[in-house]
Amino acid sequence: MKDGRLPVGGIGSGTCGRAHHGSASKRTDLQECRRLERDNNRVSAENVKRKIVIEAGGSMNIYLVLDASDSVGEGNFSRARDVLVQLIEKISSYGVFPRYGVLTFATDPHIVVSTVSPQSSDADWVSNKLGDLKYESHALRSGTNTRAALEAVHNMIIQQEQDEIRKGHKVAPVANSTRHVLVLMTDGETPCTPNPLYPQTPTPPATCWSS
Repeated sequence: MKDGRLPVGGIGSGTCGRAHHGSASKRTDLQECRRLERDNNRVSAENVKRKIVIEAGGSMNIYLVLDASDSVGEGNFSRARDVLVQLIEKISSYGVFPRYGVLTFATDPHIVVSTVSPQSSDADWVSNKLGDLKYESHALRSGTNTRAALEAVHNMIIQQEQDEIRKGHKVAPVANSTRHVLVLMTDGETPCTPNPLYPQTPTPPATCWSS
């Protein structure tokens, strides 16, 4: 992969070869092969739209956000953590070295790796930090506050922008040319209690006021 693209599988053009004179069954097989080839090429063309491409001189931030709330459970947490480790290994195998931001959350978010860290683009170091995560670290406050986790990611971007401006950039790359990818691993359950600012609101605002 020379251009920073993650490859998409599929049957390439020319797999079926040229038409040959022969029995009706062989011609039918050839026609079926060509139909499958067209279908696969169409699917591959659609998948190209979902590729993440790093332009020459460009950069990428990947934020890995892991739900450690009570509803997730230790087993699911460990499996999700291991999937993210495998994702980092897969990305680095393509010769792509983004900055990683890693955080866990329950009632409160906890930043494990910040994109401003000099080691945030070291895939092995980030994988080790991720692999060392413990589910019980959020045991005392085990609600689900997804909004706080996303706000922590936003604040991380702001912190990186300020850091880049201090280093002499008139326009911070993180706010201009950096591509941002967020991977959220969660069971989707948000056991919110009513927001004390809006106690009569049937559906409380997005903030989850878990204890």
